Amino acid sequence: MLHLRAACCRLLLLSCLVGWGGLRVAGAVEDYVRIEAAIAEEQAKSAKAWLDLALDLAGRDLKAEAHDALTRAKAAKADLAGLPEADAKIAALVGAGAADDVSTKRTLRTREEVAKAHERMAKVLEKEQQDARYVAFLVSALQLAPTKARVATLASMAQKGALLVRAEGHPFAGWLSLSKSWKPGKVHPLLLVFEGEGQQFAKALERFAAERKDQPWILLAPLAFAGGDELKFDRYFPAYTQQLVTDWNGRRGEFDAAGLPGLVEFVRTQFGGAPKAALAALGKGAEPALAYLTRHPADVSAVSLALARFDDAALASPEGLEAGGAFIDLLGAGSVAGNDATGDHATLLGARGFTHVAKRAPQGTGPSELAAEQWAWLAAPGER
Repeated sequence: MLHLRAACCRLLLLSCLVGWGGLRVAGAVEDYVRIEAAIAEEQAKSAKAWLDLALDLAGRDLKAEAHDALTRAKAAKADLAGLPEADAKIAALVGAGAADDVSTKRTLRTREEVAKAHERMAKVLEKEQQDARYVAFLVSALQLAPTKARVATLASMAQKGALLVRAEGHPFAGWLSLSKSWKPGKVHPLLLVFEGEGQQFAKALERFAAERKDQPWILLAPLAFAGGDELKFDRYFPAYTQQLVTDWNGRRGEFDAAGLPGLVEFVRTQFGGAPKAALAALGKGAEPALAYLTRHPADVSAVSLALARFDDAALASPEGLEAGGAFIDLLGAGSVAGNDATGDHATLLGARGFTHVAKRAPQGTGPSELAAEQWAWLAAPGER
């Protein structure tokens, strides 16, 4: 912080020599310092609130709950005083305590306190909404302490354009779009859009939004790793850091499996997504789509795969062998890889227990044309 203020002083001095251009630069630096200082202050307050909660829960021998609060304190401010001592105290717990009304209310108070801190951090960035942290703070405030007002704020943004949301407790993220006809408190059909090799997630969402028009469908484009041949950091920015992409490159399916269910549940809980989602995938996006289907067969109503590419390992989950209930639309020829590959999607899916599989020849070949055909099939159950 001191070195930033020193930089400001130097720039202000320089502005006397170079005129108004220098003043504008100096003003920008001062704004940056002010914003970062305000955010750091709120992060420190949040960390202290989590630490206090962790110690309170530890005093009740609630080991798991105390550990969760301590983890959140570390995430907010890793160098907060008292963290090492709290870590040692919680590690020594037996965990024989039982949550009661007192501990539950104490936890809810802290979550609301931190949620308000996140809203204040978003307020600081109100004039810098291109900063990804602006939306991230608003999303985390909703996750910590859901209210109708917080839902309404994010819903309004998601109706105007794609909104970056993520699961609580996991970095997995996705682009969310709500139509103008979306209403709070209602249950709306939900479509997960899985992008393939191009990793153009927001554009994939836009293609289906163009087909949806004002119908009350919720669209969610998960930023899954399994759909890409080569992970390109710029395609996942600003949702993921370069380090995160690198760390998970060799465990793509594991990352998706751990994070996607939480993201879908967040959209269902806060925005009224239907219990059963429809899935649409292009190319290698079939891989994360089928992986989700085989792990959560009861949560999927129908799947449309256009020019699908996938490894048969995507269907290796034991649950997939008896999934069978979802309707699967195979739009156009693709390819199958793996030791058990037959080269034919329908045969492979049938061998895995999926009995409602239909093959169609596409009328077009471009991404927008394919999206239109997928949408027509998914949005009209009578066509299946």
